[in-house]
Amino acid sequence: MTQTATGRVHAGERGDERSLEKQVVGAPARRELVHHMVSRGLSERRSLRVIGMSASALRYEPVCDHNCALTEKIIALAQRHRRYGAGMIYLKLRQAGEIVNHKRVDRLYAQAGVQVKKRRCKKIPLSERHPLVRPTAANQVCPWTLSLSAQQKDAVSKT
Repeated sequence: MTQTATGRVHAGERGDERSLEKQVVGAPARRELVHHMVSRGLSERRSLRVIGMSASALRYEPVCDHNCALTEKIIALAQRHRRYGAGMIYLKLRQAGEIVNHKRVDRLYAQAGVQVKKRRCKKIPLSERHPLVRPTAANQVCPWTLSLSAQQKDAVSKT
């Protein structure tokens, strides 16, 4: 690590501890590195300090995922019933005898990436469209305004 007269450290040159932390990111890779350092003769405590890892993180054993079987069932149901969302798949699981929380089904359904795409409404033209006729002179009444005023008169007379 070199410093200039102003006391700054050059960007590309960092200390050994920091470069190790930057290169080894995940906990499993760090565990493997600690085991490698211990096999080379370094003590476990010192290798943990160099890497910046706690002893409890070294001894941690990941728990197996209990959602694998449920995720497979969700994916199978989603492929069989393409238009079913998470709610219907939850109901199908309940009908099959599975006792599952609906929030768990929602989360696993989203993680599996089998969401139903929203259908777009088919646009049906109501009738042929014609541009409105503009009046050419003063006090000239357009045909569509007559129909509006006739409807208003009918509404007033009915009340």
